[in-house]
Amino acid sequence: MEERNGLTVSLVLAWQLVTAPFTTLFAGLRTSNRAGRKTDRD
Repeated sequence: MEERNGLTVSLVLAWQLVTAPFTTLFAGLRTSNRAGRKTDRD
């Protein structure tokens, strides 16, 4: 049971580590694109 629980916890942590960078990346791309468009217009 301990090994199984440890595997589940590691999978959850790995999933969070994988999904978190994607959400921050998309958010960063959105903000950088907005800033880029502003500078291009100016």
